[in-house]
Amino acid sequence: APQAMDSFPVEVRVRYREWLEDEDPTNLMESAGLRNLFSKVVNAIGCTVTGLRDIGRLVPMLTKLGGRHISYSVSEGYWEVLGRALDMTLRDILGEAYTQEVRRSWQMVYSFLSAVMLDGFRKAKQREESEGGSLDERGSVHTFGSD
Repeated sequence: APQAMDSFPVEVRVRYREWLEDEDPTNLMESAGLRNLFSKVVNAIGCTVTGLRDIGRLVPMLTKLGGRHISYSVSEGYWEVLGRALDMTLRDILGEAYTQEVRRSWQMVYSFLSAVMLDGFRKAKQREESEGGSLDERGSVHTFGSD
């Protein structure tokens, strides 16, 4: 999807590539970093499905994961674009096996995951703004002069 190009610039993809791999920054479709990142998304969805048995642990984990995305310079629209990219990828990979029932199941889990992560993202953003600093990947606030 063209929107994915903007959501996953080379500086984001480089964070997820293997050190021994060279990557053409102009070729998003062959990006090892993007494949690695996407495998993390699919893994998070799998953990969400498994974690539904213990919602009391799942929601805080997803909230914290969403909050960490504040340091990745993503916008709220990232989750929608990622959801569309996931849908397109599953359709391509599964072909005829990607029935409406299968599609609805993936969409339901992704909608839940992204809603909880967005809540964590928004809370982290509010905390960052109220404390006048920036959050690192762990969600800790760093203010100017506090290093």
